[in-house]
Amino acid sequence: MKATEPPKEKEKKKKKDENEVTGPFSPESECIEFQADRLYKVIVLGDSNVGKTGLIGRLMNDVFNENSHSTVNWDFGIKTYRVREKVVKVQVWDTAGQERFRSVTKSFMRGAHGALLCYDITSLESFDHVQKWYEDVIEIAPNCKFMLIGNKSDLNDFRYVYSYSAFEYARQQQIPFLETSAKHGSGCKEAWQIFMKGMLASSFLYHL
Repeated sequence: MKATEPPKEKEKKKKKDENEVTGPFSPESECIEFQADRLYKVIVLGDSNVGKTGLIGRLMNDVFNENSHSTVNWDFGIKTYRVREKVVKVQVWDTAGQERFRSVTKSFMRGAHGALLCYDITSLESFDHVQKWYEDVIEIAPNCKFMLIGNKSDLNDFRYVYSYSAFEYARQQQIPFLETSAKHGSGCKEAWQIFMKGMLASSFLYHL
């Protein structure tokens, strides 16, 4: 007679299969309870109102809050992955973009492994300020991995920052660049995967 699995065992196996990681950067929800093999700190930087909080909402939970307000001081969330049999936790820090909080924001740059430099494609000023954010991080966390994000691509009709200008800046700094719309979700997943691969490429956990 052919052996059959008890119902409970079948249920446990089914649950495990549903949580199986299908890619190197797939969220592993059950790992949150365990100690991570590696912890990464990522900071999201840029002027006030460029959409950092909305972008983080997309990256963390694929949600967008239309009524979110400017971040005062800081906030953070944790995203957990299984990468080649290792549990990796990524702290994503949302920082204040207002000038009066600049000294506080700089304190959160210490120990950062990665930084998303964000600007609003409808604000030339926010793009011009990217270089200052970049310099602040380099001064405090020189080994930090960067990515340039042009947010609010859904407002293309009101664009002041053209893609080729951002591409040229990213090329000069040798960092990846992508435009996103936190509101509509376009480009967010792709940007995060590109960024994560770049940040983990120098780690023993992942090799391109």
